[in-house]
Amino acid sequence: MKYKLITLSLTLFLTQPNWAVAPSPTACPEVTAIKEIGARKAVKSSMMGWIAYNMKQSYNTPQQWTFSIAGIDAKSEEEAITKANYVISTLSLQEGPIRGHKQNEWGCLYVAGSYFALATTPPDNSPPSMMLSRYIH
Repeated sequence: MKYKLITLSLTLFLTQPNWAVAPSPTACPEVTAIKEIGARKAVKSSMMGWIAYNMKQSYNTPQQWTFSIAGIDAKSEEEAITKANYVISTLSLQEGPIRGHKQNEWGCLYVAGSYFALATTPPDNSPPSMMLSRYIH
């Protein structure tokens, strides 16, 4: 009986998602796919201006990603999204995929003029400013 309990406990421990190792992505989200989908939400950050983002999109990859672009100067969420989508039209991949600071997290860095953007996988519920700060210092 003790052996069965130990086996069951070990099986449950090893199969939990927190301990599963996510494979590294082989490619970053395609810029063309990011441009097609664009940003759909925005949040005001005291440190980074408006951050426009889109959560849980594959962007023509096997993984789900969260995409964020920071430093948008706007007076409202709607204006931030509009401006971000204009900036996204000039986006280019700078680096990635690179390992993030959290376990099993991967990121891709993009630039568009003086703006910086980030795609992270797997997507999580962290605020976009927190996700960006893990990669851009």
